[in-house]
Amino acid sequence: MKYGILTILILMVALSVLFIFIGHDVTKNNPHAAAIIGNWRADARPTEWGNVRSDITFTKRGRFVYRNTFAEGGVHTQRGTYSVSDNALVMGEVNKGKPFPYSILGELLVMQVGGEAITFKRQEK
Repeated sequence: MKYGILTILILMVALSVLFIFIGHDVTKNNPHAAAIIGNWRADARPTEWGNVRSDITFTKRGRFVYRNTFAEGGVHTQRGTYSVSDNALVMGEVNKGKPFPYSILGELLVMQVGGEAITFKRQEK
């Protein structure tokens, strides 16, 4: 045997780590995922913490960044992985891993969050 078992195991671990950090293309064979890729912004809306503007970015590698900017100052950012199927969006541990119902209407992304419909508009990069 030209390569030892240890060498093969090291190669397998290295490839696994590379896959985890690079991610996979979630849009492959999934038109729902392809439609959500990009940057989205919801206008400021009143919440129990004051007015909040929300921005969210979805990458084709299955990652998201969700940022709430508070009118009174301060930013809260969440990052993680996401998945979509039909009209369900799961964003890692956001919402305790439970899916958000969503729809895309042209350049608008409407997410149902805690019984409230939040409308995001697609942004240019």
